[in-house]
Amino acid sequence: MPAPRHAIKQDQNATARPSGPRRTARPLGILLLGLLALLPPSGSSAAAQAPNEPAAPIQGTAAMTGEKARQAMAAGDFAEAYCLWRRPADAGDAEAQFAIGWMYHNGYGLSIDDARAVEWWRRAASQGHADAHFALGNLFRTGGKDLPRDRNLAIDHLLKADPDSDAGLLLRGIIAENHASIRARIAALLQSGDARLGSYLRVDAALANLRAGPGTPHPILATLQADEQVLELHREGRWHRVARTADGLVGWIHESLLAKAAPTGARP
Repeated sequence: MPAPRHAIKQDQNATARPSGPRRTARPLGILLLGLLALLPPSGSSAAAQAPNEPAAPIQGTAAMTGEKARQAMAAGDFAEAYCLWRRPADAGDAEAQFAIGWMYHNGYGLSIDDARAVEWWRRAASQGHADAHFALGNLFRTGGKDLPRDRNLAIDHLLKADPDSDAGLLLRGIIAENHASIRARIAALLQSGDARLGSYLRVDAALANLRAGPGTPHPILATLQADEQVLELHREGRWHRVARTADGLVGWIHESLLAKAAPTGARP
């Protein structure tokens, strides 16, 4: 069974791939033979069906099919899992589409193909599948096999992921990169006060220096005024790495100069 919301390690440059069964249980040739044997030939479904027999609704059997596919995955029979999921995925089942994408992303019985993974995850995400949004956000955050990074697309999808997932952690990782190309997008995101981003703080002094590192020997990047708000990204000792909500500028401030603050426009 594909792990929908896997734990994300703090190393933001590592592609998060969950642990699971070994990748290839069968040679590709066997997989293709399995597909040919188990997938119905094009145009043959009507001929195989009795004239007055109603077609079995795929939705009605989706749960049963999904359970069989998960059991096949657990047993390392990736070809069987693929064939079980492929028919409902083609028919529009979002959970099956997500699973097929996961198999392509991780190379479970298939060659790793992130472009195909994105294709299937986008189908699922278009139906509001939160885990597909998370998977897309994480993949565009890091880039994949023959797939370039796209921080804007990563943000788009992570904002639509399950609020209880690690989406907030990944969003903070993107903010912490402090990439100039998306500084305006980050500033807008910070000013939205989205509570999923984490803890907001305010400057609790007349002035507070935002430094390039956690300590006074590091150069000053900017000087913040009293009550200016920042988003906490990381903490090292008594120093907080923060992003200024006004413009997304990232730096370090000593804890003695900060206090907790409610984010502007925070969600209930």
